[in-house]
Amino acid sequence: VATMEQISSASGLTSGGKIEDKTDEEEETSTIKIDTITVDTLQDETEEEDLRKQCLYKQKRPGFTCDSGECIDRGGVCDKHQDCTDGSDETISCCSSTCTTSTMGSVCIPSDGYNHTVNDCRNCSKSGYPGYRCDDGACIYRRKLCDGRSQCKDNSDEKYCAFHLCQTEQGVLVNVPRDMLDQTGDCRRCDYNSEGDGFRCNNARCILGAWKCDGTADCSDGSDETDQLCTPLAGQEEERQPQLGPAVSTNKAETVATMEQISSASGLTSGGKIEDKTDEEEETSTIKIDTITVDTLQ
Repeated sequence: VATMEQISSASGLTSGGKIEDKTDEEEETSTIKIDTITVDTLQDETEEEDLRKQCLYKQKRPGFTCDSGECIDRGGVCDKHQDCTDGSDETISCCSSTCTTSTMGSVCIPSDGYNHTVNDCRNCSKSGYPGYRCDDGACIYRRKLCDGRSQCKDNSDEKYCAFHLCQTEQGVLVNVPRDMLDQTGDCRRCDYNSEGDGFRCNNARCILGAWKCDGTADCSDGSDETDQLCTPLAGQEEERQPQLGPAVSTNKAETVATMEQISSASGLTSGGKIEDKTDEEEETSTIKIDTITVDTLQ
Protein backbone atom coordinates (compact mmCIF):
# COMPACT_ATOMS: atom_id res chain seq x y z
CA VAL A 1 0.00 0.00 0.00
CA ALA A 2 2.82 2.35 0.93
CA THR A 3 4.55 1.59 -2.34
CA MET A 4 1.39 2.27 -4.35
CA GLU A 5 0.89 5.55 -2.51
CA GLN A 6 4.47 6.54 -3.33
CA ILE A 7 3.91 5.71 -7.00
CA SER A 8 0.58 7.59 -7.05
CA SER A 9 2.17 10.56 -5.37
CA ALA A 10 5.14 10.50 -7.69
CA SER A 11 2.99 10.26 -10.79
CA GLY A 12 0.59 13.00 -9.67
CA LEU A 13 -2.37 10.68 -9.07
CA THR A 14 -4.78 11.47 -6.24
CA SER A 15 -6.56 8.76 -4.27
CA GLY A 16 -9.39 9.15 -6.71
CA GLY A 17 -7.19 8.56 -9.70
CA LYS A 18 -7.05 12.16 -10.94
CA ILE A 19 -3.81 13.82 -12.02
CA GLU A 20 -2.72 16.84 -10.01
CA ASP A 21 -0.57 19.59 -11.44
CA LYS A 22 3.04 19.54 -10.26
CA THR A 23 5.75 22.17 -10.28
CA ASP A 24 8.81 21.57 -12.47
CA GLU A 25 10.87 20.54 -9.44
CA GLU A 26 8.23 18.06 -8.19
CA GLU A 27 7.80 16.62 -11.69
CA GLU A 28 11.54 15.97 -12.01
CA THR A 29 11.65 14.29 -8.59
CA SER A 30 8.65 12.07 -9.36
CA THR A 31 10.18 10.93 -12.63
CA ILE A 32 13.37 9.86 -10.89
CA LYS A 33 11.39 7.89 -8.28
CA ILE A 34 9.35 6.04 -10.92
CA ASP A 35 12.47 5.12 -12.92
CA THR A 36 14.19 3.77 -9.78
CA ILE A 37 11.28 1.53 -8.88
CA THR A 38 11.04 0.19 -12.43
CA VAL A 39 14.77 -0.60 -12.63
CA ASP A 40 14.77 -2.36 -9.26
CA THR A 41 11.84 -4.55 -10.31
CA LEU A 42 13.50 -5.54 -13.58
CA GLN A 43 16.74 -6.38 -11.78
CA ASP A 44 14.93 -8.68 -9.35
CA GLU A 45 13.24 -10.55 -12.17
CA THR A 46 16.49 -10.86 -14.14
CA GLU A 47 18.41 -12.21 -11.15
CA GLU A 48 15.87 -15.01 -10.73
CA GLU A 49 16.30 -16.03 -14.35
CA ASP A 50 20.11 -15.83 -14.42
CA LEU A 51 22.09 -19.01 -13.72
CA ARG A 52 23.42 -19.20 -10.19
CA LYS A 53 27.20 -19.21 -9.79
CA GLN A 54 28.64 -22.74 -9.81
CA CYS A 55 31.08 -24.10 -7.26
CA LEU A 56 33.12 -27.23 -6.52
CA TYR A 57 31.99 -29.06 -3.39
CA LYS A 58 34.93 -30.33 -1.30
CA GLN A 59 37.10 -29.71 -4.36
CA LYS A 60 35.73 -32.93 -5.84
CA ARG A 61 32.35 -32.49 -7.54
CA PRO A 62 29.91 -29.80 -8.68
CA GLY A 63 28.11 -28.12 -5.80
CA PHE A 64 25.40 -25.55 -5.11
CA THR A 65 26.32 -21.96 -4.26
CA CYS A 66 24.21 -20.58 -1.43
CA ASP A 67 23.24 -16.91 -1.34
CA SER A 68 25.76 -16.56 1.48
CA GLY A 69 28.54 -17.88 -0.74
CA GLU A 70 28.76 -21.32 0.86
CA CYS A 71 29.14 -24.37 -1.35
CA ILE A 72 27.03 -27.42 -0.49
CA ASP A 73 26.34 -30.75 -2.18
CA ARG A 74 23.99 -30.35 -5.15
CA GLY A 75 21.96 -33.32 -4.02
CA GLY A 76 20.78 -31.41 -0.96
CA VAL A 77 18.87 -28.79 -2.94
CA CYS A 78 15.07 -28.79 -2.57
CA ASP A 79 14.97 -31.82 -0.26
CA LYS A 80 12.98 -29.96 2.42
CA HIS A 81 16.09 -29.92 4.61
CA GLN A 82 18.11 -26.74 5.06
CA ASP A 83 21.79 -27.22 4.21
CA CYS A 84 22.75 -23.60 3.53
CA THR A 85 23.00 -21.57 6.74
CA ASP A 86 20.77 -18.97 5.09
CA GLY A 87 18.33 -21.62 3.85
CA SER A 88 18.72 -20.55 0.22
CA ASP A 89 18.92 -24.20 -0.95
CA GLU A 90 15.23 -24.47 -0.06
CA THR A 91 14.01 -20.99 -0.95
CA ILE A 92 15.03 -21.15 -4.61
CA SER A 93 12.51 -22.20 -7.23
CA CYS A 94 12.44 -26.00 -7.04
CA CYS A 95 10.37 -26.20 -10.20
CA SER A 96 11.79 -23.43 -12.33
CA SER A 97 11.19 -25.67 -15.35
CA THR A 98 9.74 -29.09 -16.07
CA CYS A 99 11.31 -31.96 -17.97
CA THR A 100 9.22 -34.53 -19.85
CA THR A 101 10.56 -38.09 -19.69
CA SER A 102 10.35 -40.74 -22.40
CA THR A 103 7.28 -42.14 -20.62
CA MET A 104 5.64 -38.69 -20.65
CA GLY A 105 6.31 -38.14 -16.97
CA SER A 106 6.77 -34.57 -15.71
CA VAL A 107 9.80 -33.85 -13.50
CA CYS A 108 10.54 -30.51 -11.81
CA ILE A 109 14.00 -29.04 -12.38
CA PRO A 110 15.36 -26.67 -9.68
CA SER A 111 17.17 -23.44 -10.50
CA ASP A 112 20.48 -24.62 -9.02
CA GLY A 113 22.73 -22.84 -11.52
CA TYR A 114 23.28 -25.74 -13.94
CA ASN A 115 22.07 -26.55 -17.42
CA HIS A 116 19.84 -29.61 -17.15
CA THR A 117 18.80 -29.79 -20.79
CA VAL A 118 21.76 -32.04 -21.62
CA ASN A 119 20.88 -34.63 -18.95
CA ASP A 120 18.17 -37.22 -18.51
CA CYS A 121 15.21 -35.83 -16.55
CA ARG A 122 15.72 -38.27 -13.67
CA ASN A 123 19.50 -38.00 -13.55
CA CYS A 124 21.12 -36.27 -10.58
CA SER A 125 23.94 -36.81 -8.10
CA LYS A 126 23.67 -37.30 -4.35
CA SER A 127 26.90 -37.06 -2.34
CA GLY A 128 28.82 -38.24 -5.38
CA TYR A 129 26.63 -41.32 -5.90
CA PRO A 130 24.06 -41.94 -8.68
CA GLY A 131 20.84 -40.12 -7.87
CA TYR A 132 17.17 -40.20 -8.85
CA ARG A 133 15.23 -37.00 -9.49
CA CYS A 134 11.82 -37.07 -7.77
CA ASP A 135 8.83 -35.54 -9.50
CA ASP A 136 9.04 -32.52 -7.19
CA GLY A 137 12.70 -31.81 -8.11
CA ALA A 138 14.43 -33.33 -5.08
CA CYS A 139 17.33 -35.76 -5.55
CA ILE A 140 17.67 -39.05 -3.63
CA TYR A 141 20.15 -41.93 -3.76
CA ARG A 142 19.25 -44.07 -6.76
CA ARG A 143 19.88 -47.25 -4.77
CA LYS A 144 17.01 -46.22 -2.48
CA LEU A 145 14.55 -46.44 -5.34
CA CYS A 146 11.77 -48.99 -4.69
CA ASP A 147 13.27 -50.21 -1.42
CA GLY A 148 9.90 -50.13 0.31
CA ARG A 149 10.50 -46.80 2.11
CA SER A 150 9.61 -43.48 0.52
CA GLN A 151 12.53 -41.06 0.24
CA CYS A 152 10.83 -38.57 -2.11
CA LYS A 153 8.37 -36.34 -0.26
CA ASP A 154 5.89 -36.90 -3.11
CA ASN A 155 6.38 -40.71 -2.98
CA SER A 156 7.49 -40.75 -6.62
CA ASP A 157 10.29 -43.21 -5.75
CA GLU A 158 7.83 -45.88 -4.65
CA LYS A 159 4.71 -45.46 -6.74
CA TYR A 160 6.26 -46.31 -10.13
CA CYS A 161 8.04 -49.55 -9.21
CA ALA A 162 6.00 -51.82 -11.50
CA PHE A 163 5.86 -49.40 -14.42
CA HIS A 164 7.99 -51.50 -16.81
CA LEU A 165 7.93 -55.30 -17.08
CA CYS A 166 11.14 -56.70 -18.53
CA GLN A 167 11.78 -60.36 -19.45
CA THR A 168 15.25 -61.84 -18.98
CA GLU A 169 16.91 -64.39 -21.30
CA GLN A 170 15.82 -67.09 -18.84
CA GLY A 171 12.21 -65.96 -19.18
CA VAL A 172 12.00 -64.33 -15.73
CA LEU A 173 9.83 -61.21 -15.49
CA VAL A 174 11.47 -58.28 -13.71
CA ASN A 175 9.77 -55.07 -12.59
CA VAL A 176 11.70 -51.94 -13.55
CA PRO A 177 10.86 -48.48 -12.13
CA ARG A 178 9.56 -45.77 -14.41
CA ASP A 179 12.23 -44.24 -16.67
CA MET A 180 14.87 -46.67 -15.33
CA LEU A 181 15.06 -49.16 -18.22
CA ASP A 182 18.69 -49.88 -19.07
CA GLN A 183 19.70 -48.76 -22.54
CA THR A 184 21.53 -52.03 -23.18
CA GLY A 185 18.30 -53.99 -22.67
CA ASP A 186 19.62 -55.79 -19.57
CA CYS A 187 16.67 -56.21 -17.20
CA ARG A 188 18.92 -56.80 -14.20
CA ARG A 189 21.38 -53.94 -14.66
CA CYS A 190 21.03 -51.01 -12.24
CA ASP A 191 23.18 -48.42 -10.45
CA TYR A 192 24.08 -48.89 -6.80
CA ASN A 193 27.36 -47.18 -5.89
CA SER A 194 28.32 -46.53 -9.50
CA GLU A 195 26.89 -46.99 -12.98
CA GLY A 196 25.96 -50.60 -13.74
CA ASP A 197 27.34 -52.17 -10.53
CA GLY A 198 23.94 -53.31 -9.25
CA PHE A 199 21.52 -56.23 -9.63
CA ARG A 200 17.80 -55.61 -10.19
CA CYS A 201 15.55 -57.84 -8.08
CA ASN A 202 12.30 -59.13 -9.53
CA ASN A 203 10.39 -56.58 -7.43
CA ALA A 204 12.41 -53.63 -8.90
CA ARG A 205 14.76 -53.06 -5.96
CA CYS A 206 18.47 -52.62 -6.75
CA ILE A 207 21.14 -54.38 -4.68
CA LEU A 208 24.90 -54.49 -5.07
CA GLY A 209 25.84 -56.94 -7.83
CA ALA A 210 28.41 -58.66 -5.60
CA TRP A 211 25.60 -59.75 -3.28
CA LYS A 212 24.01 -61.92 -5.94
CA CYS A 213 24.30 -65.68 -5.24
CA ASP A 214 26.32 -65.17 -2.05
CA GLY A 215 24.14 -67.54 -0.04
CA THR A 216 22.14 -64.79 1.65
CA ALA A 217 18.95 -63.34 0.19
CA ASP A 218 19.34 -59.57 -0.13
CA CYS A 219 16.31 -59.07 -2.38
CA SER A 220 13.17 -59.07 -0.26
CA ASP A 221 11.65 -61.50 -2.77
CA GLY A 222 14.74 -63.77 -2.74
CA SER A 223 15.27 -63.39 -6.48
CA ASP A 224 19.04 -62.95 -6.04
CA GLU A 225 19.44 -66.51 -4.70
CA THR A 226 17.24 -68.67 -6.95
CA ASP A 227 18.54 -72.01 -8.28
CA GLN A 228 17.89 -70.89 -11.82
CA LEU A 229 20.14 -67.89 -11.32
CA CYS A 230 22.86 -69.37 -9.14
CA THR A 231 23.15 -73.04 -10.21
CA PRO A 232 25.65 -73.41 -13.06
CA LEU A 233 24.25 -75.03 -16.20
CA ALA A 234 27.36 -77.23 -16.43
CA GLY A 235 26.26 -79.09 -13.32
CA GLN A 236 23.05 -80.27 -14.92
CA GLU A 237 22.92 -83.78 -16.40
CA GLU A 238 23.43 -83.69 -20.13
CA GLU A 239 20.84 -85.33 -22.37
CA ARG A 240 22.00 -88.54 -24.00
CA GLN A 241 22.23 -88.45 -27.75
CA PRO A 242 20.72 -91.42 -29.69
CA GLN A 243 23.33 -93.87 -31.03
CA LEU A 244 23.38 -94.23 -34.79
CA GLY A 245 25.37 -97.51 -34.90
CA PRO A 246 25.88 -100.68 -32.86
CA ALA A 247 27.03 -100.37 -29.32
CA VAL A 248 30.80 -100.41 -28.98
CA SER A 249 32.27 -102.25 -26.01
CA THR A 250 34.70 -100.31 -23.87
CA ASN A 251 36.19 -103.52 -22.45
CA LYS A 252 39.64 -103.95 -23.94
CA ALA A 253 39.66 -107.79 -23.60
CA GLU A 254 36.30 -108.12 -25.35
CA THR A 255 37.45 -105.82 -28.14
CA VAL A 256 40.66 -107.82 -28.74
CA ALA A 257 38.77 -111.12 -28.78
CA THR A 258 36.22 -109.82 -31.23
CA MET A 259 38.91 -108.51 -33.55
CA GLU A 260 40.66 -111.89 -33.48
CA GLN A 261 37.43 -113.64 -34.42
CA ILE A 262 36.84 -111.28 -37.33
CA SER A 263 40.42 -111.63 -38.52
CA SER A 264 40.26 -115.43 -38.33
CA ALA A 265 36.96 -115.53 -40.17
CA SER A 266 38.14 -113.20 -42.92
CA GLY A 267 41.49 -114.94 -43.37
CA LEU A 268 43.56 -112.09 -42.00
CA THR A 269 46.69 -112.89 -40.03
CA SER A 270 47.83 -110.87 -37.07
CA GLY A 271 49.89 -108.86 -39.52
CA GLY A 272 46.90 -108.06 -41.69
CA LYS A 273 47.73 -110.44 -44.63
CA ILE A 274 45.20 -112.77 -46.28
CA GLU A 275 46.06 -116.49 -46.06
CA ASP A 276 45.09 -118.98 -48.79
CA LYS A 277 42.29 -121.33 -47.80
CA THR A 278 41.11 -124.67 -49.11
CA ASP A 279 37.65 -124.95 -50.60
CA GLU A 280 36.34 -126.45 -47.40
CA GLU A 281 37.99 -123.81 -45.24
CA GLU A 282 36.80 -121.07 -47.61
CA GLU A 283 33.27 -122.35 -47.38
CA THR A 284 33.52 -122.47 -43.59
CA SER A 285 35.06 -119.02 -43.47
CA THR A 286 32.30 -117.66 -45.59
CA ILE A 287 29.73 -119.15 -43.30
CA LYS A 288 31.45 -117.66 -40.26
CA ILE A 289 31.68 -114.24 -41.90
CA ASP A 290 28.02 -114.42 -42.85
CA THR A 291 27.16 -115.36 -39.29
CA ILE A 292 29.16 -112.50 -37.85
CA THR A 293 27.59 -110.12 -40.35
CA VAL A 294 24.08 -111.23 -39.41
CA ASP A 295 24.85 -111.01 -35.72
CA THR A 296 26.17 -107.48 -36.16
CA LEU A 297 23.12 -106.40 -38.08
CA GLN A 298 20.87 -108.00 -35.50
